[in-house]
Amino acid sequence: MNVAFPAVASNALLRKLGQDGGYSRHRGPSVTRERMTEHSLSFPFEFALGMPCTKLAIRTLLDLKPGDVVSFPHRAESPIEGIVAGRALYEAFPMRAGSQRASRISRMLPYLSENEEELA
Repeated sequence: MNVAFPAVASNALLRKLGQDGGYSRHRGPSVTRERMTEHSLSFPFEFALGMPCTKLAIRTLLDLKPGDVVSFPHRAESPIEGIVAGRALYEAFPMRAGSQRASRISRMLPYLSENEEELA
């Protein structure tokens, strides 16, 4: 059951409980926190292997049809970025694992915070 109190009342209640010894914050890791952490490890994230951006003329795009091959100025022997939740996480080579597409990680990329990305 959840009960909501106005902020003034809840602060006074917490102070009173703290004085009486009936309320204390748990300092160590809790079972709930551990369960939440374990559960969060299975959350899905968007993932993609990203080709470097390139420009194509609109005429080329309009003339595309099934079976056409679009060339990119990216060498086939060069790795491409593995992008997780919109951030480049590693460099990899596309490959096949049985009948599925896969990637072989060649290098982990350094993690940059959003502020560091803006500066880069």
